[in-house]
Amino acid sequence: MYGEFDNYRFRDARDALKSEIWSKAGRIAGHDPDIYRRDSCGRTIRFMDHGKLGQFGWKIDTILPLARGGSTDNFNLQPLHWENHQIKRQHILWMPEFGVSDTQLAS
Repeated sequence: MYGEFDNYRFRDARDALKSEIWSKAGRIAGHDPDIYRRDSCGRTIRFMDHGKLGQFGWKIDTILPLARGGSTDNFNLQPLHWENHQIKRQHILWMPEFGVSDTQLAS
């Protein structure tokens, strides 16, 4: 499944915003943090795959959903693998252990 998201609020986010949110993701030992990082669930994401579906695709996501009183202020934003975002949307009370994680970086 490859492609881009429809109706994605941050599709055209400025590079400065993407970089700021990207910096919140965890570093992966032995890999360039400007290219690869891990989301809060441990899933590997790649900077160039922002807004895309695929193995390393990710979204800028709200930590506290807008529907629950969250905002799009930077303090409430995080980088999240697109599949973890889909899982999060399906749970009323979301915890990181509901996410799908990678155990290693694919070649």
